[in-house]
Amino acid sequence: VESKLANALFYSGLANENDEAISLYAKNIPLKRERYGSSDDINHMIYNLGNLYFKKENYSEALGCFSIILESKSNYVSSILNKESLASLLFDSGKASEKIGDLSSAENYYKELLRHQERSGYGNKGTVMYCLASVLLEAKKYQQS
Repeated sequence: VESKLANALFYSGLANENDEAISLYAKNIPLKRERYGSSDDINHMIYNLGNLYFKKENYSEALGCFSIILESKSNYVSSILNKESLASLLFDSGKASEKIGDLSSAENYYKELLRHQERSGYGNKGTVMYCLASVLLEAKKYQQS
């Protein structure tokens, strides 16, 4: 029941509901994983939790959630739903990595996103190329200083 409430709060889009949704997800995800292992529903909850952390600019926690999903070999990652969601997940992971200063990881996420776009034909390649170029330029500046 609480996980359904967390989903409802997440999809309501109300900013003041984010803390409650985070709390409910953080409480229920470990319980569900313990009981059911990995499932598409649980991975979707982890993805939602990552998005909530991202909205609150808690990029380390967001990246942790996104990494759990990317590292799982579940149907969630490869499902038809995820032509779009995988692109978003990789893009958000790249952005979160940038925000915490991990430019190497950001570069890797953007490159993987470009590969995904080539395979799936989904997404805006120009946006990803811009982000990748920005990361590479920032890394070059950092190396020079």
